[in-house]
Amino acid sequence: MTRPRANRNKALPPNLYERKGYFSWCDPRTGKEHGLGRDRADAISQAREANSYIAAEPRLVERINTGRTVSSLIPIYQEAIGKRHLATTTRYARKSHLKAIEREMGSVIIGPRQEDATVITYEASRMLKAYSEAGKQRTAKAIRSTLADLFAVAASEGWTAVNPILALKTGPVEVRRQRLTLETFKLVYEKAPEGWERRSMELALVTLQRREEVSPMAFKDIRDGFLHVEQRKTGMRLRIPLTLRLEALGWTLADIVARCRDTILSRHLVHHRVHQGQARPGDAVHPTTLTGMFSAARDRAGIEVEEDKTPPTFHELRSLGARLYVQQGYDPQALLGHKDAKTTAIYRDNRGAEWVTVAVGLTR
Repeated sequence: MTRPRANRNKALPPNLYERKGYFSWCDPRTGKEHGLGRDRADAISQAREANSYIAAEPRLVERINTGRTVSSLIPIYQEAIGKRHLATTTRYARKSHLKAIEREMGSVIIGPRQEDATVITYEASRMLKAYSEAGKQRTAKAIRSTLADLFAVAASEGWTAVNPILALKTGPVEVRRQRLTLETFKLVYEKAPEGWERRSMELALVTLQRREEVSPMAFKDIRDGFLHVEQRKTGMRLRIPLTLRLEALGWTLADIVARCRDTILSRHLVHHRVHQGQARPGDAVHPTTLTGMFSAARDRAGIEVEEDKTPPTFHELRSLGARLYVQQGYDPQALLGHKDAKTTAIYRDNRGAEWVTVAVGLTR
């Protein structure tokens, strides 16, 4: 039996509701509500339009299209990207994005009409707006990228004539993570235990590699005077000379490798010296453990964090090292593994964390 409508809603079109001056339309097919704002006339107009849309007799092409929803598209998309050479971190990110997309948009129909594309654009916009308003602009931008790729596959399968996500724009991402300076690095380094903790920081700073590359570094990768590194994220293969020297600290890669050889027999440069959880002495240190170690040492050092900023992480060693190499006259692009100089410029940006010395020449 249908529940009788409240008095305040009796004068409104079917499926339209008003609560404390705010209007929303409930899709009778899914039970999902869509906010329409506080403009009564506009809400009534939109509700009538939506009621007419769902009540319309479907045409043949729409009946053939029955069952084509975002949820049914996702397995097809997963099969498509399964054939691509994506980094492990990218695959994990896409999996997380797809869960969110299915949760928020799974029941949305993918049809051939322009109206169907408009509904998808609206639902995607609503979803991304929620992330942005929660301060997760970077996540919103990443999900928008996955959505665009998802509907590109839908277009290639003939489900839709246009990609409805391309009309969406995301605002600029404000990077909130505070940069690491040489001075703050030294404070954190002093609070890190002597062992794999310091070795991992040294390797990251001098080689400019991510934690995913630092963790599996092995002695067998050292050949002919070079440390061979294959980047997990980009697939870039680097031969880093052991003579590489970071002048700001007086460290060479050869010195750090020598310090990695301790009393524990291990294949890995960064390895456990004692039992820790399921890890045994000699085992490689997991990337997430590197992150946790750095954060703990940073907290012990009492690093001050600017308002509206988040504390620097292990990944900031990569940017700090790049900026130190620039100061000694070395272009870090090849060492970072970047194909585009614009990407390197992001790492060279100190985000206002350091003073810039202005060289003034003679004027007369």
